[in-house]
Amino acid sequence: MAVCPFYEIENEFRVVVLDGKVKLVYRKNIPYLLGDGVSTLRQLLVAYLKENIDCPVSFNIPDEDYSKIFNSGKKYYLHWKHNLGQGANPEIVQDKELVGRLSDLALRAAKVVNIHFASIDIIETKNQYLVLEINSGVMMEYFSQLNDSNYQIAKDIYKEAIESMLS
Repeated sequence: MAVCPFYEIENEFRVVVLDGKVKLVYRKNIPYLLGDGVSTLRQLLVAYLKENIDCPVSFNIPDEDYSKIFNSGKKYYLHWKHNLGQGANPEIVQDKELVGRLSDLALRAAKVVNIHFASIDIIETKNQYLVLEINSGVMMEYFSQLNDSNYQIAKDIYKEAIESMLS
């Protein structure tokens, strides 16, 4: 059993670290439906699934929500987890200031636990960034499946990690 405070997560990021250097920073975006003020949640979901045929999300939508009409612009998140394997989409962070802030926190966390290759998940709450977990098993399977560019990024990181272990 684990007991910890509840944090309302605004964003979750993954930072891949190798030998004291940040190799990748991406945001995990949870898929959502956007209310239009006219369509029911069921109608919005059907339209979403037509557009996203390979959507791996398993929905836990309460029955009473399917008939609701959400105001125009209101987001209805399809899941609460930020896991790529459960439908979240990776988005490489381009904002240099944000990359710097996340990198600093991830590198300090890696140094504290003395880990050389890790993926570090960081959450953004209303007023701070916090380390959620440090993963010694660096998995980029879902990240790499999104497109050829992500595949190449993951391949290069894994190659560098293997070469680092052998040198």
